Amino acid sequence: MSHKVLFQVTGSIAAFKAAHVISQLVKNGHEVQTVATPSALEFIGPATFEGLTGKSILTNSFENGQMMGHIEWARWADIVILCPATAKSINSLAAGTAEGLVGDIFLANNFLRPYLIVPAMNAQMYHHPATQRSLQQLQSWGCHIMETGAGILACGEVGDGRMAEPQEVLKKIDEILIASTDKPKILITAGGTCEPIDGVRNITNFSTGETGRFLAEYLKKSFDVFYVKSETAALPVGVKNVYTFKSSDQLEQTIKCLVSEFYFDSVIQAAAVSDFKLKSINGLKPDENSKLNSDEKVTLELSHRPKIIDQIKNASLNQNIKVIGFKLTQSENKDHKQEQIFKLSMNPNIDFVVHNEINTTRGLQHRSEIYKRDQVILKTESKVQLAQNIERLIQGNL
Repeated sequence: MSHKVLFQVTGSIAAFKAAHVISQLVKNGHEVQTVATPSALEFIGPATFEGLTGKSILTNSFENGQMMGHIEWARWADIVILCPATAKSINSLAAGTAEGLVGDIFLANNFLRPYLIVPAMNAQMYHHPATQRSLQQLQSWGCHIMETGAGILACGEVGDGRMAEPQEVLKKIDEILIASTDKPKILITAGGTCEPIDGVRNITNFSTGETGRFLAEYLKKSFDVFYVKSETAALPVGVKNVYTFKSSDQLEQTIKCLVSEFYFDSVIQAAAVSDFKLKSINGLKPDENSKLNSDEKVTLELSHRPKIIDQIKNASLNQNIKVIGFKLTQSENKDHKQEQIFKLSMNPNIDFVVHNEINTTRGLQHRSEIYKRDQVILKTESKVQLAQNIERLIQGNL
């Protein structure tokens, strides 16, 4: 499978090894864009990189037409590689102070795509406490760190710090790409939105996000889960790609951004989104930077907000994405309840609807019905059954 590789080179004599890696990546069918620091070009000229990749080399954040390049290239790549990575570049990245295009790309990276660092330096520089601490810091943020080799270094000394051989780097890149693309992606939202009234008050609901959390932990074994949670919802164990929202506007923006950037098989919209947002307070526009006077009479005017779930398919990179919505009801008029379920399930922007009543979802209990249009196709008695059935829906195993 062909991938988009953003290959960054810093100033080390080991840069000649990077040229071998780039050459082989291109031969293997990958699209490679190189980025070089000014010091890297002291070792290998731009003609070499352009000849290997067929693309102009990137060197400057302020080139014409590249003012937003650091953000665009960070999004473009399936994998970002820093090879060779000098002690200076490693310590600068860990401190968040790296200059130039390499530093800008790193700060624009959200670690949803793998970032591989291939160190190359003198043994003393490699074992220096600052470098080792920086490598640990980068690894804790999600970077992949390649082990160095031991041998005769460019300085004539013998020890660690030698850049891994090109074939070892290529093998590592393949392993990372396979791991990152092995599972289909799904997006799960969880928790309740908060619509601000002033700087300290908001309109919210009682959603805990527990169902979404459970689904994320269960489905991670079969899918690459992206989890979008409210500020108060619990984190799922073992799920790496986590985003947080407060208001419904923030949730909408996050969902649209993700589905337009990544190819998701399904979106499970389990978040409890407010149907209303504040339009005015005493006829005036709400101000989140103020605090209402509790001694005064307050009149809040609410307005309906557009349904987020209606906008997912249109914004999605995958036009065949499966959208699963949730409908929570309380015991009420049976005909009215069925009318509400029917209205949601017949929505052309939604493929399946999970319906449950508010008093049937406590603990591991989750009594629910799953609708496809106006027909009940599955029933569940527990969260485990719900997760199993949703997995079947996404995989098309019905």
